[in-house]
Amino acid sequence: MDTGISVVHAADFHLGAPFTSLSHDVAAIRRAEQEQTFLDMITFCEMHSVDVLLLAGDLFDAIRISPATERLIRSAFMRIPKTRVFIAPGNHDPYAGTGLYDVMSNIDHVHIFEGALKSYRCEDLDCVIWGAGFRSARQPKCLLPEDFNVCSLSGCTDDTVHMMVMHGDVIHGPGGKSQYNPIPESRLAACGVDYVALGHVHDATPLQCVGRTTWAYSGCPEPRGFDEIGPRGFYYGTIMRGRVDLVYRHVNRRTYHRLEVDVSGIGIQDDLKHKLLEASKKASPERFADDAFRLTMIGRVPGDFSPEMNTLKRSLEKHLFAVKIIDETTADIDLNVVAGETSLRGAFVRHMKTKMDAAEREGNEGLAALAERGLSIGLKAFEGEVRYREDS
Repeated sequence: MDTGISVVHAADFHLGAPFTSLSHDVAAIRRAEQEQTFLDMITFCEMHSVDVLLLAGDLFDAIRISPATERLIRSAFMRIPKTRVFIAPGNHDPYAGTGLYDVMSNIDHVHIFEGALKSYRCEDLDCVIWGAGFRSARQPKCLLPEDFNVCSLSGCTDDTVHMMVMHGDVIHGPGGKSQYNPIPESRLAACGVDYVALGHVHDATPLQCVGRTTWAYSGCPEPRGFDEIGPRGFYYGTIMRGRVDLVYRHVNRRTYHRLEVDVSGIGIQDDLKHKLLEASKKASPERFADDAFRLTMIGRVPGDFSPEMNTLKRSLEKHLFAVKIIDETTADIDLNVVAGETSLRGAFVRHMKTKMDAAEREGNEGLAALAERGLSIGLKAFEGEVRYREDS
């Protein structure tokens, strides 16, 4: 009984990324962990005898990599000689003549899609792998030709499995544009491919079905910033003609979190630290010490209280892997009382209240909130130095 072709679909490792938002030491740790997650995927392919590994672009973060990364990549691929590896270069690692892919050019089971759409036939698996690659950092023209269908390839049977690997943006509906291989979903629906493995979007999508085609983004396996929150991983499973059975496997070593923490009423630095730490532990009870947190403080605090952000950050870093703190609290004071003062502070409050009232009359909630935020920061400035972020 045919059990299908075993497949791993991954993308957007961004090996060699600088992790500029982190300190030098923490960034070095994350780069090492990033490489280890890639090696873990290779080990997974080895242990599960995976037939096909589809890497949908941005394996590397830039068009030049260190000799150490070259050795790591070559050694890793040499460990899985029975797994066919297909790589579709993306916008960060285009096939641009820089020698980026020379390190794997003579490995027989590794195939690089160097530009326009082409196919590789795996006779023993009765499957065809289609793919295309970026040649530069921009690809405004779709790499999946209009009216393309797998039936254009001769020698296939009704049971031949067709897969595709590509980096780009799926465009839903007319009028959508992208500088990164804009792929109309209608072309995916019409292409006749069983599974399209996509990269570029860093958040994984569920399996999407259009026509007879299933497509998905696998997302980035390791987060690089607080715009990449939650678990990350790759797709694994089996594919047969007309049937795709893939599941998402979480592999990230650390998870990034974005939290809003209401600190209303707190006017003591140590109490603030405990409140933020408590929120972090609640979000990740078992792994909070290994995770990274972006903590935005909200609520109303005493008007004379301005947190010492750098001290707060250092104290939390004793308990959390990495932390970024943003202060969006507002001052808990009677504005009418302050506005009546014959002082510079009173004049400032009267001016900002005028702006807030005007925004509210116009129904402009965004402008009203911005004015209120400016008022809060200004009032804190009258009490001393203000740090909106811990690194400001």
